[in-house]
This record gives sequence, structure tokens and C-alpha cells, in this order.
Amino acid sequence: MRRAPSAASPAMRAGRALMAAAVGGLCAPGLARAEDAARAPAVVLEVRDTAEGWRNLQGGVAVGDSTLNKLQASFRFDGAAIGWRGFSAYAQVFKTNAQSLSAGRSGDVQTASNIEAPGVERLMELWVSQAFGDPDAAGSLLVRGGVVDLNRTFDSIDPAGLFLNSSHGIGPDLSHSGPSGPSIFPVGGLAAQADWRPAARLALHGGIFAEPDPQRQDRFVDAAPSRRYGAVGIVQADFAVTPEVQASLGAWRYTAAQASLADPGRRLRPRPGVYGFVQGPTRLPGAPNGWIRIGLADRRLQDVAGYLGGGLVWQGLLPGRRADSFGLAVAHAVIGGPARDAGGGLPAAETSFEATYSLALGRRIHLQPDLQHIRHPAGAPGLRSATLVGLRLSVGARVSSGE
Repeated sequence: MRRAPSAASPAMRAGRALMAAAVGGLCAPGLARAEDAARAPAVVLEVRDTAEGWRNLQGGVAVGDSTLNKLQASFRFDGAAIGWRGFSAYAQVFKTNAQSLSAGRSGDVQTASNIEAPGVERLMELWVSQAFGDPDAAGSLLVRGGVVDLNRTFDSIDPAGLFLNSSHGIGPDLSHSGPSGPSIFPVGGLAAQADWRPAARLALHGGIFAEPDPQRQDRFVDAAPSRRYGAVGIVQADFAVTPEVQASLGAWRYTAAQASLADPGRRLRPRPGVYGFVQGPTRLPGAPNGWIRIGLADRRLQDVAGYLGGGLVWQGLLPGRRADSFGLAVAHAVIGGPARDAGGGLPAAETSFEATYSLALGRRIHLQPDLQHIRHPAGAPGLRSATLVGLRLSVGARVSSGE
């Protein structure tokens, strides 16, 4: 995961291919209208750099400091700008540094920072999609294909996006599945996906995602399906209980057999994993948005066999700071019996408590102090509870064809 591409190799070829697809849209039949072009920019380019400084105050693997960084650039083409309604194309690349927080400091398995990854430059996404009908109306359909981040649609909870611990971005029961995890950061895989809204209050999502090959994760892009590792199929149903409250239920299953934790020489057919969550506003003081999520996975094949998490997010809690956000969250990962035995006495569960505050310094500049206490880190046997303090600085820039 450490080889960087040359200035004109896979990155430029991928960009040229995507631009060619976008320009090809100009030739689509029956499309262009001048008034449509004024509605949305045809091209949007965004760059964001996220830098973090952390200190492990106590416990875990080692007391000390870690610095993490993620530089991300994305390209979006909107076909509506040229009259090709419903068509879009997207590409995203990123670069991370090689420092470790969870493995080298806190010793947790849930990954305390959601930008931690081996030092690598990689194409994370490169896809095209076509929507049919109004996305918010019954009967609408969207199809997407290419290199896709599974977490773009599946197991993604809006208020949980404030937090830095990875378990709030995607449940560890799902992120720890498969030989190298599903098609999520930091490795995207080839995928096909469909989103259908059979009724105004119900949305159904389904996709098949190639399982990234653990032996090819040093590449800039690995879009070739692996016969040995197969793919994961996933479905999710979203139901609008009210206009503001959503309940979701999802399930996934891998196609290829995987090594048993109890007997690595034996390969087993994976059982399905399931998860569900509810998100929306609460009646607590300050009217925070909240969520609760639960998930179960195949304990024979992976370390995290179950999960329970949730949190609250207050917007504009301080006078005159409407764009700021404050949040409290907890993430409880259950370590399965086979993983505990194979790991030489791992704890039965790892629990992370997080408090964070996002300070909006500008439209695309945020400063975010973060505090996490990790009870019973499960990365190794016998680790003492760890306490992390961190500070994230996120700076972005955006350029569009309409600006």
C-alpha cells in the first residue's frame, strides 16, 4: 500500500477516461437545452486536506504522539448541466501518511481516527451513474457502476459523520468483515449498485462489490475481481418513519469461503451479517439529532462479532455559533469467542467513548478537538484502557464550471 504512481500513469489515464466519458455525453440524443445548463455546474473539482495531531495520555500500546494526514481530491460531472438528465460521473483520489494511531498507540480495533491508513496514494472511486425519475418520488431508480465506496450508500448515518472514531462512519461488524474489509476506505473495489424507491417513504438499495485482494493493496487501483476472494452482496432498506426520522435495516454476505479463526487451515462458507439503525431528531434539551445502531456478524471468521453504538449531535449549541457542532457518542464492539481464543486472551468487548466539537472557522475550514476514552482495547491481550486527545484541522477548496 505504499507505491506511488508516476505523474502520468494510472491517475492521468483514469482522469482521461473519465473526461472522455463525460464529453461523450455531449453526443447523447435529445439532450441539450440552454436553460438546463444554468441550473448546475457541469464540472466540480474539490480538494481537501485533513491533518490531525494526537496524544495517547495513558494505557494502550504506548503513551506518545501521532500525526495523521489525508489529502483528497475529487471530480464530479453533472450531466444535467448539458441536458443529460440523471447522468453523473465521479472520481476521487487520496494520499495518506504512514503514521499509526490505533496500532502504535491506543491498541484499539475500532480505529480511533477515520483517516488512519497505511501511507499510500490511491484511486478510491471512479464511477458513473444514471438516475431515472425524481429521486424523491415513488418509482425512481438509480444505477451506478465502477470503483465504488460501499459506505457511500450502505451503513451511512448522517449525524454520526461528525465523529472521528471509524465505528461511527461504518459499523465494525461490517468494516471488519472479509479477508481485508469490504470496498471502503482505504481500498475501493469494482461494484454495481441499484437504488430503487418503490414508495415515497421507502428506499431499497442493493449492490455487489468485489472483495479487494489483500496481496494487491499496494497498487494505485485494483479494479480486477479476484476469484479467490470473490465479492460481497449487500442490501439495505430505508423507511421514513416521519419526514425527519429514518429506520434502516441491512444485510450482507460474501460469496467466497474464508479461513476459520479457530482452524486457519479450514475454509468456511460465510454466514450473513445484519445491521439496523434509527436516526433523527430527539426531544432532549437542545433538540440534538441522534442515532442508535446494532449489528451482528459471523464470529467464526472475524474478530468483531457484534456491535452496539449511538450518539447525539447538537448544532449551534453556543450563542452566535450556528455552524458549530458538538457531539457525544459510544461504540461497543463485541469480540467473538474464536477471536479471543486465537488472540491469546483478548477482552470480551472494546468500548470507545467520544466527545467532540467542530468549530467552523469558515465555509470550508473546520477545527475539531476530540477526546476518546477506550475501555479494554482489543488489539492485543492485556492492554490497559487508553485515553486519547486529538485535534483535527480540515481545509478545503472548491472550483466549478459555473463559478
